[in-house]
Amino acid sequence: MNGDQPGRSCACTGDAACFCAACREGGGSGLSSLDSSSEITRHEVLTLFCASCGHKHVVKLRCGDRTCPVCREKDFWRMFKGYLESIEAIKRPKLLTLTLRNVPTLTREFIRGLRRSVTKLFHRKWYRERIRGGLQTIEIVNRGKGWHVHMHVLLDADYLPQKKIAKDWQEITNGSFMVDIREAGTVKEGLKYCLKYLSKAPVLSAHEEQYRDVVKGLRLVQPFGSLYGDLVMRLPSVPCPECGSVRWIVWEFELEPQFRRFLDNKGFG
Repeated sequence: MNGDQPGRSCACTGDAACFCAACREGGGSGLSSLDSSSEITRHEVLTLFCASCGHKHVVKLRCGDRTCPVCREKDFWRMFKGYLESIEAIKRPKLLTLTLRNVPTLTREFIRGLRRSVTKLFHRKWYRERIRGGLQTIEIVNRGKGWHVHMHVLLDADYLPQKKIAKDWQEITNGSFMVDIREAGTVKEGLKYCLKYLSKAPVLSAHEEQYRDVVKGLRLVQPFGSLYGDLVMRLPSVPCPECGSVRWIVWEFELEPQFRRFLDNKGFG
C-alpha cells in the first residue's frame, strides 16, 4: 500500500481525478467509477466524454453532506494536491494545535469564537514578530463527552515556546490551556497533518445532524498572514486514459450534433 494513501490499495497519487486501474474499478477519488448501488443513490453522477476519442467516464459528484467519508476523502486529496505548490512558500514549518474546553452544545458562534481567539493570539506583538503566516484548519469531534473543538495550524514561524503559548491561550480563552507545538518536518508533511481529518468521517457519537447544521456554510480551512491571498489551489489537468487529451465534454450540455453522431458510431449513444 502506498504510504500516502489512507485506506487505499492503488499506486496512484490520490488526485481529485484519478484514472489508474484500481480507481477505475471503484476505489479512487474524483472521477472514479461508481462502486455500489448505495453510492449511485447518494451521489449524483455526470457523464463525461473525451472530446478527442469519445472515451466515456462517469463522474461521482459531491453529495453535500460534510460527514460523508467519500466526499471528505475527495476534499482531502483535492486540497492537498491543490495547495501543495503554494504552501512551499513556508520556510520554517511548525505544527500548532490550539484546543478549547469541551462544551455540551455545538454552535456556530462557538466555532467563530475559536477563530477570533486565534486571531487575537497571533495579533499580539510578540507573535507578530515571529509568525509570518500559515494555514488554519478546524476539527470538530464528539466522543460522547461533549464537543471537542480545536484548530490545527501549519505555521511559517520562528521558535515558539509551548509554555508561553499555553499561558497566553489560557488568558485569551478564559481557561483553555491545552496547546501543542512541534516541528512539522517538511511542508508536505505539515499540510497532510493539518488536512488529515478530512480523509475520514468525523467521530460524532450519533450527533451528525447537529454537526451538519452548525458547520453548513462555514469555512473550516483558511490561510492567514503571508499566505493570505497567495494560497492558490492549482489542480492538474485530467488526461484521458485512452488518448491523453485533457478536454472533456459533458453529455447533457455540450455535445454538438456531429459529436453525438461520432459517439453513436462508437456505441456510446
